[in-house]
Amino acid sequence: MDDSERRALTNRFLRVMRAIYLTSLTAANVCAAHGRLHLGETRSRLEAHAAELRDRQVEAARLLELFGRGRPMLRWMIGPLTSLWGRLTTLTGRRFSLHMLGNMEAQGARLTTYAQNLARELAHVAAVEALVRLQRAEDARKKYIISQLELAQDADEALK
Repeated sequence: MDDSERRALTNRFLRVMRAIYLTSLTAANVCAAHGRLHLGETRSRLEAHAAELRDRQVEAARLLELFGRGRPMLRWMIGPLTSLWGRLTTLTGRRFSLHMLGNMEAQGARLTTYAQNLARELAHVAAVEALVRLQRAEDARKKYIISQLELAQDADEALK
């Protein structure tokens, strides 16, 4: 193999390696864009879910305010049920009251807020982890391509 053939083969090899590198770069950019899009979709879905939970919470508070405070007929109906609940569950020995129901509703609101924040953080962490994995894969690809180019140059220099 003479010098011109060797140079032609080396140039062809370098062109192929450049094409592989550019293709992998494009694929990594597409994957990163997809990850960002997925993060946006997850965030919008979580925000819609949070809005729905907030609406339910407001509705529950409104119903509790309407029916739970000072309605004798409803108190007359709920009284035996709450005392039965208190007898069945010997948690405190007291009767289950509407005041406790209000406390439970407040605790539910706190838990809902906590769950929303936790889900938001988990979605963000998952998206960041995906982007970090993509970046690491891209770095590994770059190192591999650079090492192949260096090997090709070393082989070219050894042949000279």
